[in-house]
Amino acid sequence: MSAEQSFRAALGRITADDDPSLLPSRVAAEVARALRVAGAGLSVADHGLRVPLGASDETSARADR
Repeated sequence: MSAEQSFRAALGRITADDDPSLLPSRVAAEVARALRVAGAGLSVADHGLRVPLGASDETSARADR
């Protein structure tokens, strides 16, 4: 399976039934799964300000802070 196929499959596992407030964590978890890595985090950054949005697990959340 190609990386693109892995990402498409991962995003396909996120449904409208998922709690919207947990969406960044769900996306991070699916990205980690698609990349076959231990964890992943999502953040936004702008002019030196970085805001963590979600993480696939507690260890990734701690690393992202």
